[in-house]
Amino acid sequence: FTSKLLSLAHAQPLKAYFLQGHGESSLADNDPNGFAKFGLALAQNDLTVNNLELLGQTDIPMDCSLLIIAAPIKPLGEPELQKIDKYLQQGGRLLALFNYASLQQSTGLEPILQRWGVNVLPDYVKDPQNSISDQVVVVRKFDQKSFINPLLQLALEMVLPRPVAKVNWANPPANAPQVDELAFSSEHSTLAGDAAAAPASHSLIAAVEQKPAVGVANKRGNTRIVVAGDSLFLDNQLIDAAANRDFLNYAANWLLDRQEMLAGISPRPVTEYRLLLTQKERGQLNWLLLGALPGGILIFGWLVWLVRRK
Repeated sequence: FTSKLLSLAHAQPLKAYFLQGHGESSLADNDPNGFAKFGLALAQNDLTVNNLELLGQTDIPMDCSLLIIAAPIKPLGEPELQKIDKYLQQGGRLLALFNYASLQQSTGLEPILQRWGVNVLPDYVKDPQNSISDQVVVVRKFDQKSFINPLLQLALEMVLPRPVAKVNWANPPANAPQVDELAFSSEHSTLAGDAAAAPASHSLIAAVEQKPAVGVANKRGNTRIVVAGDSLFLDNQLIDAAANRDFLNYAANWLLDRQEMLAGISPRPVTEYRLLLTQKERGQLNWLLLGALPGGILIFGWLVWLVRRK
């Protein structure tokens, strides 16, 4: 409802461009790993979504309010990377999603994001005590002061998420961007590629904001970036799991600087009920249902038998 009021207040709808050409999921794909529901969620936020290929002389359009790069599995060409770098320096907004499919091969985006203060590590997080399966990690730890504050009592379901950490600069550059780590695995998690390391919490999502220097006006506004170590948690299969759709809504509206859209949980009809249980919790539930309850009934019956004997 609020997004429709915004559409009436703005003569021209905001436009999001979805990068294509590197194995990214398609907005027209209704398969489980497609992004059709992703595109619909953006449309419900009053965003017009267009595909974009940065081939030849094609540049990122000036009417691009949000650039989305969703898990390319092939490296981007140097001319494409230069256009993306230029877009961010002009105050662009970027939602970058990675996943485990690009672990063995850099996409080319990693060095650009590193200059903006974000490291996307070539590994993925394992958190057995907070997992639904061998791949799906339940994320319940969030930054209380960030735009995803409403998710504090909820959770995300992410698939083999890659660590997305803040760069610890020894000598921060002048006018360094503000980088906030937003979502974390539990303290019991480990990296798949470093099983010998002690368990620790790992950042899985980060946000970047850089305001222009005094006296300098960027063409597109203030640079804002959200980087997530997984893309599959927003595909058709998982976008409605836990609070995944809510995260997408908050991320898009924070990137677009629409503060009025960042309060509360977005409404949607309930089509199914899901109970999030980790493997540990399922073991406890099995013990309760198969051991404690039957055992309690047997003990109660035995006590009744003893009373009746007397």
